[in-house]
Amino acid sequence: MERVILIKGGADIGTAVAVRLHQASRQVVVAESPRTTILRRAISFGAAIDLGEIVVEGVRARPARTATETKSLLAQQAVPVWTRSWSAALKVVHPQVLVDARMAKREKNVETSRDLAPLVIGLGPGFTAGEDVDLVIETNHGPHLGRIIMKGAAEPYSGVVSLVQGRGRERYLYAPTDGTFLTTKEIGTRIESDEVIGRIGREEFRAQFPGIVRGIVKSGTFVRKGQKLADVDPRGVESATRAFTPRALKIAEAVLLAIEEWERREGGGASPCTDSTEGLR
Repeated sequence: MERVILIKGGADIGTAVAVRLHQASRQVVVAESPRTTILRRAISFGAAIDLGEIVVEGVRARPARTATETKSLLAQQAVPVWTRSWSAALKVVHPQVLVDARMAKREKNVETSRDLAPLVIGLGPGFTAGEDVDLVIETNHGPHLGRIIMKGAAEPYSGVVSLVQGRGRERYLYAPTDGTFLTTKEIGTRIESDEVIGRIGREEFRAQFPGIVRGIVKSGTFVRKGQKLADVDPRGVESATRAFTPRALKIAEAVLLAIEEWERREGGGASPCTDSTEGLR
């Protein structure tokens, strides 16, 4: 496959990147593990593994397990979601560009290295440009969000979340212990203040304010202590469940800019250090 971009991670950030690149007429393959827990499933290509197909911002994604299926979906202008091993994805796709969008928040990345593609981009903490990847995109909220880093690492994970109608971290529910998460709520469910959203064992999790469920772990999923279980949007509008956050969109735009500048440089065009690439460092 020629000039394909492989994105590792099919949650909302990886999907925002995939959608933006697809809109820019790039061929994109997303690699995701069937075991990955995805919160914002309404806007995550990784959800296609369970659903069979998902459409996000008009872009269709379907699971693929073979090279033939992958090529067929690309020919249909769809995004293949590779569900087999990461190593198998690399052998089938032979990507021109690799984007690690797992957003694992680790201190050190695993499984991604500069020899996997001509251009390798890491999103957020855990990557070092010039060492394990070629470029890093800053993902923390703040003035440097979306910065393209050509040498060095992204900022450590800050834990800062954006405010929505004055609500920050209280929008999210986190697992206090390991266990199986059970819920009757779905993405798009409207909830009231103090309403039970789900439980682990005998412990119940209640909404702190009225709103709409923007993201939630599937009922019956085994979760780990500290894992995010649900995302409640205080605006209470259904469209919020299908919208990327401004952060996701800015990260996606930065990835496209980085790829475009790399393509120009490889083709003898503008250098990524010119004024047209404000934000690179």
